[in-house]
Amino acid sequence: MDRKAVSVMIAAYDAADTIAAAVASALSQPETGEVIVVDDCSRDHTAEEARRAGGGDPRLRIMRQDVNRGPSAARNRAIDAATMPFVAILDADDRFVPGRFARLFDGSDWDFCADNVAFLTDRDAFENFAPDVGSRDRTGSLDLETFMQGNRNSRMVERSELGFLKPVMRREFLDRHGLRYAPDCRLGEDFLLYCRALAGGARFRIHESCGYVAYERPNSLSGEHGVDDLRHFLEGLEALEPDLPKSTARSFRHLQDSLREKISVREVLDIRSEHGLARGVMALRIRPTALRDILRDKLRTRADAGPGSRVLIPPGAFDRLAA
Repeated sequence: MDRKAVSVMIAAYDAADTIAAAVASALSQPETGEVIVVDDCSRDHTAEEARRAGGGDPRLRIMRQDVNRGPSAARNRAIDAATMPFVAILDADDRFVPGRFARLFDGSDWDFCADNVAFLTDRDAFENFAPDVGSRDRTGSLDLETFMQGNRNSRMVERSELGFLKPVMRREFLDRHGLRYAPDCRLGEDFLLYCRALAGGARFRIHESCGYVAYERPNSLSGEHGVDDLRHFLEGLEALEPDLPKSTARSFRHLQDSLREKISVREVLDIRSEHGLARGVMALRIRPTALRDILRDKLRTRADAGPGSRVLIPPGAFDRLAA
């Protein structure tokens, strides 16, 4: 493998407060051949902060969108501009752990390779996070059915939400299968891309150790994505159906139903916010599952708050992925 083999893509919008840590962590990886920051028409000094963090490193490239087009369009632009054989996703408020790429490239039998994600709500803990070097680093693989099952909302399935993985991807595989992010999606764009890749035969390898750190800001159910974002995601999900094997039909239907329930919840919350509690209660009459889902999500939010950190794939969930 070429020592500098990875193009790191950072889609950024109003990220002046966090972009420096992201850029610095990407440039610190010896395997990084270039870092492409796509400033999605930010209203702050995102581009300037990214340039400052680069310290004149010639591997840093900064592009700017003329209008805000969302993360999918920004990432697609970065992929098209990338010159390395591998591309890696990094959100503008996250960072890589030192040595991450070296661990992921310890083996070449994959098209996508990701590791676990640590979510931290404390900024100091985020900036100083380091994985336990003494812990085991099991590896496993994802197929389409396992990936879909790993995104289910169910009391019977240990929560992991595999759509939040941030893999390194083989550029040749993306181009050969015509894979890019759904440009109209501002929610679930990663999930849809991974589904298409797995349906196309991608070898998706996964590590249990955390090499990617996400800063998780506390937010409430009312601060989640809007109805239009959820509907675009549903449309993208429905467009997948012709390319999916019949063996995934049950999981696919479950995901569709789950997303439709989220849309109903969002519609009720929007009605209540715009027209008051009485109208919100009336809306529940024609959306009988919405109240159950609102209460369930509130309880889940409290449970996830925990001590201020969590991992994307808990040990129990990884048991089903380990090789």
